[in-house]
Formats: sequence, structure tokens, C-alpha cells
Amino acid sequence: MAKTPCLVSRSEFRAKAKPIKVEVNGIPMMAEVMEFSTGSFGWYLSGMSPF
Repeated sequence: MAKTPCLVSRSEFRAKAKPIKVEVNGIPMMAEVMEFSTGSFGWYLSGMSPF
């Protein structure tokens, strides 16, 4: 599959991205802004399920 160009630059993302509040199964969490080791960027959410 061909790689598509990113519409936002890394510097734009760093300057404007904010954590996102997410609710999973009634549990509020914050997805944090992250730059991954692969070179991609986005949001990261990790949480232990109580079940």
C-alpha cells in the first residue's frame, strides 16, 4: 500500500495538539500527545482494565 503524505507538519502538530479526554466503559481517561519512535505522531492512551 502506498504511503500518503501527511497534511500537518511535525512542528505544527507539536504546537497545536492537546491531550484529548476519552471515556472508555464509563471510565474517563486522557489520551496524551505523543511522538512515536517510528517517526509518526498522534495520541497515546494506555490503561489497565479493572476486569
